[in-house]
Amino acid sequence: MRQRILTISLGLVAWCLVTHWPADHWITVTFWTVVLAYLFFCLTSLFHEAAHQTVVPSRWANIWGGRCIGTLMFVSYTAYRETHIRHHAYLNQP
Repeated sequence: MRQRILTISLGLVAWCLVTHWPADHWITVTFWTVVLAYLFFCLTSLFHEAAHQTVVPSRWANIWGGRCIGTLMFVSYTAYRETHIRHHAYLNQP
């Protein structure tokens, strides 16, 4: 089922690229806004969990996964992790 959805989605994207479907059409803008907002939300959530090193049991997989996601988001994984640890160290304090 997933493979069929992926195939249809890729086919739709290829059709849009070939036919030069107008990029300023309101349907296109709405579609890409919703898709990219959802993906960005998922990436930031995954990045947060990688900083906690709870995505997968392997510590190194969390680190490298966090670095890859951080690179896509232009955020240093190490800097985010260190500031996030500090954030948790001072929760519920003025």
